[in-house]
Amino acid sequence: MSFLQGRLDECSEDIELAHMYMSKISVEFGTTGRLAEAAAAAVRFGVDKDESIAKVMALCDRLAQLERATQDVVTMYQCRVPVRVPIIWVGIASEVILVGDFDGWTKGKELSASEIDYDNSIRTFESIVPLLPGKYRVKFMVDGQWRLAPDWPMEQDEVGETNNVLEVA
Repeated sequence: MSFLQGRLDECSEDIELAHMYMSKISVEFGTTGRLAEAAAAAVRFGVDKDESIAKVMALCDRLAQLERATQDVVTMYQCRVPVRVPIIWVGIASEVILVGDFDGWTKGKELSASEIDYDNSIRTFESIVPLLPGKYRVKFMVDGQWRLAPDWPMEQDEVGETNNVLEVA
């Protein structure tokens, strides 16, 4: 299975799971709404003050449970939401592509060049790359040659290649 097919399968599973959770939360909202109506009626028309208080307290408990359940789902999916990461390369070049394990070292992400900056030769290349939180190994393909960003962290991979490290929180 290809890298991209694996990612597509992960996203499909995430969507199915999110749909299941959202369906459960929808049912909970309906139940909580009916509980709120009962609590409001008990307060408005009830003769028994303790019963009215008990219904309102039950409503508050149900709302707290619903809030916790919703927050748990949000927390669970937070790691599946891409972060828009600004990438900048400054140097003498006509084409710069960020390549890395974020897409299985396949296509990469082309950076757009600004106007010539310094001394009529140095340019700034920029892009916004949506990445999931995590640690990535990357390199720059600058005019067809592999380059490392000297001001980025570096590490060697399992085969001894040096790569830049990009950590997304």
